[in-house]
Amino acid sequence: MNRHELIGCVAAAYLRDELGDDSSGVARFLIDGLSIPQTAAVAGAVLANPALDRRVSVKLPESLFADMGLPPEALTRSPATWFRDAECDKAAFLVTNVGEGGEDQSLQDMSRLGGAELLERLAAWVDAVDDGLGLDAEGRVIFERALGGLAQLRSTSLDRFAGYVLRIRHAMEVDGHLLSRRSERHSPPYTCRTTERRSEASRTKPFAMSRLGSASSTALCDAVEGCYSKRRRRRSF
Repeated sequence: MNRHELIGCVAAAYLRDELGDDSSGVARFLIDGLSIPQTAAVAGAVLANPALDRRVSVKLPESLFADMGLPPEALTRSPATWFRDAECDKAAFLVTNVGEGGEDQSLQDMSRLGGAELLERLAAWVDAVDDGLGLDAEGRVIFERALGGLAQLRSTSLDRFAGYVLRIRHAMEVDGHLLSRRSERHSPPYTCRTTERRSEASRTKPFAMSRLGSASSTALCDAVEGCYSKRRRRRSF
């Protein structure tokens, strides 16, 4: 799995959750602010999911996506604005405003699907990379808290965020790092290699943070250490 494929998986999970079991009316989702490769990956993930493919009609500009490996029925020569009121034989339209400058105001009624929306769905990121890792409940909490710290940084792009998630998976699957591992002193299973702040977390094995820079590492450490502080407080009662 690469970064774009991961983004596509998370977007597909977002759409599945947003659609739910509601069958009233036609939902209209606008892929907003994503690059052409990212948008194509989202469309590909939707089309590859039989349940979503039955419910979502993908319509992307043919002029931009003709060479992205999408089927002809997912391409259109109509602008995104045409789908605001168009009839649909499925539960939802999925369109994009890529390459359609100046139409933002006329697309306000559509439901946005962009970086901000995807970064809010931390559980979906963990689900997307958990296949084969076997994370337990505690490991998922740690993973989500860590990602939450990174997502709070305004400088974090969607592509960089996806890259970090994949590095965590690689560190666990290939290098053998464990999110739920404890040392003999029961320290949190995290290390802040790139910050000057040293806490009980620094007694453990270095874990996939060396490329983030001090600001990102500090945010991640704060999120994880906050999680463990809450756990310790609950156990003290």
